[in-house]
Amino acid sequence: MEWGDRGMNFIDEKGGLHSAIAECKRTKGVNGEKSLSGTIYTNAQLLHGIGRGWRLQFEDENYCLTYINPIDEGTRIVVEFDAVHEFFFDMQKSVVHAVLNGSNTAERYLQHIFNGSRYTYRLEVKIPAFEKENFGLKNRLTLFKDFIQSTGVEFSVNGRVVRILEKVGTNLSTIVKKGFNLNELHIEKDTGSFITYMKGYGAFKDSENPSKGRLEVEYLSPLAKVYGKLEGDPVVDERYTQANSLVKRLKEEVESSYGISVDIDMEDLTRAGYDYDQPHEGDYIMAINQDLGFEQEIRILSYTTSYDTEGQVIDHDISCGRLNIIDQTRILDTSWKSQIENSIEQANTTANFALVSADGKSMTYYGPDEPIGQKFHKGDIWYQTIGEKNVLKIWNGSEWWPVLDESEIKTIKKEFEQQQSELEQAKKQISENNAKAQQALIDAGFAKNGLSAVEKQATEALKQAEEAYNHFLATDASITELKWTTSQVEKVTNQLTGELSQKVSQATFDQLKGTVKNQEALLNQTAEGLEAKASITSVDAINKLVSQHTTNLTVQGDKLRSLVTETDGVKVKLSQLEQTSAGFQQTVLDQLKGVTSQQTQLAGQYTRVIETIGGLNGNTKNINAGWEIGSIARADGKPIDFSAIRSTEFIEVEAEKPYMVVDGQGDLVISTMVFYDENKQLVAYRTEQTVSRATSRSRYLKVVVLKSDQPLHAIDYAVIQSAQPQKAAIPIRSQLTQTADRFNVTVQKGDIIAQLNIEAGRTLIQNKQLVLDADTVTFTGEAFIPMAKIKDLKVDAAKIYGTLDAKNVRIINLDATNISSGYINNERLRSRSITADKLAANAIQVGFNNYSQNLQLNPWSLDFRSRNTLTGRLTSEGMEFWHGTRKIGRMGENSKSGKDNVRGIVMDLEYTGDFVGWSYMKHANDQAYTSMLLLDPKGKFTGKSGIHMDTDVYLSRIKPNYTDAKEFLKFSTVKYNNYHYSGLLNNSGKSGIFMGGNWLYLLHNTYVIPVEDIWKVVYALKGLGRIHLPTSFFSNGGGVRTYKTITL
Repeated sequence: MEWGDRGMNFIDEKGGLHSAIAECKRTKGVNGEKSLSGTIYTNAQLLHGIGRGWRLQFEDENYCLTYINPIDEGTRIVVEFDAVHEFFFDMQKSVVHAVLNGSNTAERYLQHIFNGSRYTYRLEVKIPAFEKENFGLKNRLTLFKDFIQSTGVEFSVNGRVVRILEKVGTNLSTIVKKGFNLNELHIEKDTGSFITYMKGYGAFKDSENPSKGRLEVEYLSPLAKVYGKLEGDPVVDERYTQANSLVKRLKEEVESSYGISVDIDMEDLTRAGYDYDQPHEGDYIMAINQDLGFEQEIRILSYTTSYDTEGQVIDHDISCGRLNIIDQTRILDTSWKSQIENSIEQANTTANFALVSADGKSMTYYGPDEPIGQKFHKGDIWYQTIGEKNVLKIWNGSEWWPVLDESEIKTIKKEFEQQQSELEQAKKQISENNAKAQQALIDAGFAKNGLSAVEKQATEALKQAEEAYNHFLATDASITELKWTTSQVEKVTNQLTGELSQKVSQATFDQLKGTVKNQEALLNQTAEGLEAKASITSVDAINKLVSQHTTNLTVQGDKLRSLVTETDGVKVKLSQLEQTSAGFQQTVLDQLKGVTSQQTQLAGQYTRVIETIGGLNGNTKNINAGWEIGSIARADGKPIDFSAIRSTEFIEVEAEKPYMVVDGQGDLVISTMVFYDENKQLVAYRTEQTVSRATSRSRYLKVVVLKSDQPLHAIDYAVIQSAQPQKAAIPIRSQLTQTADRFNVTVQKGDIIAQLNIEAGRTLIQNKQLVLDADTVTFTGEAFIPMAKIKDLKVDAAKIYGTLDAKNVRIINLDATNISSGYINNERLRSRSITADKLAANAIQVGFNNYSQNLQLNPWSLDFRSRNTLTGRLTSEGMEFWHGTRKIGRMGENSKSGKDNVRGIVMDLEYTGDFVGWSYMKHANDQAYTSMLLLDPKGKFTGKSGIHMDTDVYLSRIKPNYTDAKEFLKFSTVKYNNYHYSGLLNNSGKSGIFMGGNWLYLLHNTYVIPVEDIWKVVYALKGLGRIHLPTSFFSNGGGVRTYKTITL
């Protein structure tokens, strides 16, 4: 993390920059989350002026402040803050005023969301077209989250670019292991909800007549053979009309019913000098805790890093998940038959390929999959492709083992300046001694570097050798192509030896193998070069050129010099013997490989040097001397684009020569090349180049490339003078010098120098990393150690003048007059009395039984947390319910809007909440509660928005004080014609009203009267006008006694 010289940088609403001392926590999640929280301690102008519209800079990205809490601690004012990445803030404050309907492609939806915003997207996964209705008229962030949820993809935000992937992260070789870099590991296994069977009910076949049935499907897990049929609650959702879609839903529910969640407290070993890829959100890592019997590959879901006021990492808190049990079983259940059937196609499409290393002994492999079908040797190398990265692994005899980069040595502390000064003085003395040794060679009559004479005489030989080499290229290229093709055929044949024999006849296989062997026999490769059987004419032409170089022996005065030049195809070797009265010097030079060996012996000194001096491929310039953020503008050369990085130094170039940028593996890097004249004035600006030729006025060069995830000091790009990509050569030199009073061995690779210097009274060992491998290491005197990481330390007495930074320290007795800052973290803290004048946020945290839940007491609330995740918050206004950063709802006292004196108890559901339910447990051992009354305003729980009652409802005395209203009313069901119907009945269930799909029924003393029948009578009488209905008859049968006249 880049921290300002005076702390963290804040930007006010007018764009002004303010620096302050602050500590913070940064959280990143697979859902794209990037948020900060922290405390500001200094800068009075900022402490009193920070407010709306302020932003802060963190690791070259801007964050918007969403929460600001000034706190008066008595002696000082501090400010607590929360912030989110500007993407989430800006997108939430911008609305899309258009609407999309129907089926559209993913690109169309994303254009709809991002057009008109400051951000761009990169869709890196194939998504089929899907349908949305009324997609718009909301803020961009809500629409984007809807898109992510609908497609099931993940995203990450870097600057103003949003990457949309199937899954973020990569499969790292990082191992998190107890005793190495794992402090704590918490495992939660959800065994209670594990099921193997589920049934689903979809849409009705006829919505007007439910009696015709509905869509019914089921899913049975393969694990039912092992654990039996364990049934879960059915899925009831009328939105499903296709069986395949509903089966897919059931499969997801069953397979995700059992899983494991893991929380990790991990040590950051980069603080101890280890340099390796720190895992991040979405990455898969290997977690090992042998005490718990846990060794699994898990995925990081969220990643929280704490930083102190100097920007140094304090610790990491990681929440992980891994594949559920169904996924793991499926991965392990790979049959031999499918491997054989796929092997033929794999032979043509696999990304793995092997190359013979330069020494002709070890092999180098490339690709995402582990090499197979080969006999490996110790030292073989495999560059495993994982996403956009390559991980280097070496065969140790039994397995491929990842290799970590050399760790950086941290800056020596001020307390050791005196010892450091003495060390530098020793180096200076050794450098002077080396200079004296070189001067002794010059005084003896030898060249200063021992190579000038040889290289001068080698130039003509090299020129003639290159002429022969160019004649050889045509034949060499053809042979190389044929050799590579044959090698590939042989590789595929070896890989499929055991598999093809099961697919084709033995005779056909033997014929193929024999053909490959015959082709291979035509080629012969040696460690010195490539020789092949070419035509007699070509060989004679080469031999004619080679024969022009002969041995030249010259004796001058007291010097004996012998120069031998050999030209064999593409080889040039020069050897030189030189003897004077003062000593003897022998030099051997391979001009093409760029390697020289030199041995010098004087009366009182012996020196031997081996170094690379460059050759045909030696025109490379290393630009790793320094990088800085920003590109180069055309006008004044100042940085304009902070998503790029540029070289800090001017690189010397030759006019009219081609140049390109390559990485450490020799692969091409797209770059912008800016050429300058001898006065370092800009003369040419070329963007997005693969190769660029310097102009006639060009004398210097700077390059600009896209910013990578690596730290600036770790980038290994290089500029080479070539029209074809190739690996840049790093100058290497080793020297052994022995005199009467000292012995010195030096090895230099680029800017890295390692040396051993022994002289009377003092020995210097200098290197980037020193490993002492012994059962016991004893220091008899004082030891100057600027920084150390010690696993187990026993100390009789210790005086600490600086800072003691320890993860776990066990102290039997502690007598402290004053603890001025920081925290005391412990499982148990016992005190007779605790008095606090003021409580700041996060001031008191209480754990229960060593479990990962705790209470957090703040000045304005009491927080309930589970594994550092907020679940509840008690404030003066009531009880709030949370799920991490998502507020679900609250319960407390409130008033009617506009009438503050009308008050009561309320339960509020936030917009970010989904439902409110009242439920109960039917049986003692049930794994879930059964809903009685459910408020589902969005329909996410039941599929239909509204209030749902899942049990009998009784209405008792609708109006109070009516004692004669004896009957209870209840919502219940009536069975009629073999179907059950919902209705409102009396308590006995013998009378009431109930409804079907299209019909209304009356229940009278258990007798069902269809209202349709009543309607038919009424409809038949309708329109008859004035009629007389008999109401009584004469008892003697004499007819109608009275009538009732009505008008229809």
